[in-house]
Amino acid sequence: MIRTIVRVTRSEGIGSALRRARERAGESLRLRGMLIRGVGKRVRTAPLLNVSAMGPHPRLGGVPTQMIARLEEERSMRNEALLYPGILEAGSGARRAPHVVPSAALYDRDFELALEQAIDITGARAIHLEGTAGLPIGTILRMANTGLDVILTPMDFALFCARPHLDEQPAGIFCGYSTDLDRCRRCLQPLSADPNAQSDRRAIARDLLQAARAVVFISDFLRDKHRELFALPDLTAHMIEPAVPLRVVPRATHGRRARVAYAGSVKPHKGAHLLPQIIEALANEEVDWHVFGGGDEELLRSLRNLPNTTVHGYYRSGQLPSLLARHAIDLGLLLSIWPETFSFTLSECWAAGVPAAAFAQGAIAERITREGGGWLAPMNGGVAGIVTIVRRWLAGELSTGIPAVTRTPQDAATDHVALYRSLGLID
Repeated sequence: MIRTIVRVTRSEGIGSALRRARERAGESLRLRGMLIRGVGKRVRTAPLLNVSAMGPHPRLGGVPTQMIARLEEERSMRNEALLYPGILEAGSGARRAPHVVPSAALYDRDFELALEQAIDITGARAIHLEGTAGLPIGTILRMANTGLDVILTPMDFALFCARPHLDEQPAGIFCGYSTDLDRCRRCLQPLSADPNAQSDRRAIARDLLQAARAVVFISDFLRDKHRELFALPDLTAHMIEPAVPLRVVPRATHGRRARVAYAGSVKPHKGAHLLPQIIEALANEEVDWHVFGGGDEELLRSLRNLPNTTVHGYYRSGQLPSLLARHAIDLGLLLSIWPETFSFTLSECWAAGVPAAAFAQGAIAERITREGGGWLAPMNGGVAGIVTIVRRWLAGELSTGIPAVTRTPQDAATDHVALYRSLGLID
């Protein structure tokens, strides 16, 4: 823990380090309490078992945060059980599960044992995969073919590639949905020595999409892209848009200088490495720059040295609207170089009344094109397009309405329970 505090302090500042330390300690106490409460208690039956490779830790981002919030709402609607690395939560207790570690493997005997044990404990007749990254889809397909009902909710492109953000290595660029298996093999070599791993993954994933009792997508973009990538134009899909709990404080006021913020994970696949170029290009403008989010230490340290730039560091998922309002942010930059599949960060910007500038790809482009609330730059134009948007916005040439963010975790829970009932999986 001390080593983590020192490392984060150097990159994000002491405030961010202390926030991280408090949350890690809180998670440890919560887990210990769950295990103590679970000892000796009978776990009630749960006909549907939710499965996650990430675990219910809000510090990991919007994906687990929306899952936690939704499942808390579902708890009053159905008997619920969640299997995640090392733990099975069911009813009011929790139990240790066999060793499960998220990986790029297609088959995993330890995962299979953990799943079989969880099914035996809960009496589950079906499983719902809350995302597929880090889960052995070959093992899951084999179990689906022996009669287990499987619901899939892809959150990224893990079915298509072991690198779910499609960030090609070592260059760190978006691969453009590469189908060149030699190119894929070079990129994935650190993850798997099997030369056929990528072709096997895509074949297994295609079969799993067809074998699943239901496939739930979080955006039209992600559904359409999966239909295209796996040559399944008629794939039946259910659309359930996720939601995270949002907290907003009254918007603060500030002086004449505009305030522009980068928000989200400060990592290359999120485009954080482009921020110094943008700040430099707009050095003559009256702008104060803010950076919200943790991530790459070297990049964060470099950002802290830029003029008129404040690095706030890590924030807990769902808190961004309050932070944007408290610091009176006027414009958000969403610079992902991979096609986002939904973008909770965009929702959080809108909740704070902040428009966004982003690249014209993925679900962010789909949502801004459909609902407004921002402006899009061509991806192939690099930072120049974003700089143009910011400059025009500063000059008062651009304006937009901000879409209302009204969807709640209860809405998402209601939609999921309705789906489970329509499939006959719960009463």
